[in-house]
Amino acid sequence: MRYNADALGLVEASECQAKPGEAKPSSYTLIKELKVKAMNKGANGLVVEQCATDLVPTCTAYLMCWGMAYKVPVTQSRP
Repeated sequence: MRYNADALGLVEASECQAKPGEAKPSSYTLIKELKVKAMNKGANGLVVEQCATDLVPTCTAYLMCWGMAYKVPVTQSRP
């Protein structure tokens, strides 16, 4: 609120390790994907809410991250 930002919406990213020999899902790569999705919405800010694992029958390991994309004005007045 103190930045007078407009919420542009939720962004989500997920990754599935289909087989045991494949690379495991990484929060680092998912957060990078969230940043790209936020920028595609016109955002210049992102608050990552959470990353969580889940049981998915077709995946050996599954990770999902989500957050809120924001458009923050470039110039700010002092709070």
